[in-house]
Amino acid sequence: MEQILHQPPKRKRPIQPPLFCSCRPMRSGASVSMAWQTTTVYYHRRSQHRPDCPWHRLAGRSWTFGLRTTISAIVARSVTVTLNMDFGAGGFSLAPVLSAVPVVDRTRSPAFAAVDAACEQILQVNGVESIIELSHHRMTNNEANAVAQIYQTLYNNLQQVLSSGRASARDQTQNGATLLHVSLYHFGPR
Repeated sequence: MEQILHQPPKRKRPIQPPLFCSCRPMRSGASVSMAWQTTTVYYHRRSQHRPDCPWHRLAGRSWTFGLRTTISAIVARSVTVTLNMDFGAGGFSLAPVLSAVPVVDRTRSPAFAAVDAACEQILQVNGVESIIELSHHRMTNNEANAVAQIYQTLYNNLQQVLSSGRASARDQTQNGATLLHVSLYHFGPR
């Protein structure tokens, strides 16, 4: 008689990703947004590895879905509702956020007015009519000293306006621009 030995099935080893990443890890992302009048719907995806990399599923990934609307007819506020999902390292988190931001008229806000006035002064000192012309303009020492003085005055004005409470660093215009957006537009690198 033949004796049949029962052997347990061989366990499959989990597939291990290679020791090194094939895409050279870097943060990447994609954004999509749709706007209609004062409402914006947006989606943003962030990942540390490309989708074809073996480490893509193991590394951190996150998705953000959001809705931003301005309800200035009721109160001068912009309301943002966001849902953020993070995956990675065997974990998952879900973070709903609701925030309200003051909406101001750019022509009446002392902080926005200070930034706009400084930009106009810089254009006048350099004898140019637009920011694009300024980016191609070579400043003399006198112009550079005058611009430095304008920046110092802008700094002092913003410090006074923000500390007195007449404006906030979170203020936004109707189209969602903040002081930082406006400042970078006027004074950012070209």
